[in-house]
Amino acid sequence: MLNAYTPIPTSLRGQIRARVKAHPHWPAFLIEKGLISASARNADLIEFALRHQELKAQLEHALLAYTTAAPREDAAVLMLAARVEKLLAEYAARKPRVRVKAISQAL
Repeated sequence: MLNAYTPIPTSLRGQIRARVKAHPHWPAFLIEKGLISASARNADLIEFALRHQELKAQLEHALLAYTTAAPREDAAVLMLAARVEKLLAEYAARKPRVRVKAISQAL
């Protein structure tokens, strides 16, 4: 089931990353690839998992449990999420000014 092209659902990314990064051979893999842990992509995580059968089985189990229990993330949802992330990045890049006005009310 798990192969190099298996997509990782957004809601499972944290769990998958945590399982992979907890593996004792993860630091050696990072050195081999010349990566730092924070910059590892999903493809890197899957590549590493495919080298270790017990980890591969854990990820397959998590993905199977997700597909049977969770709602589907279709292309429209993923495209909307990408658009929202782009808008948030553009908004943050402008460094908007927020003005707060204090109003006191007499009781």
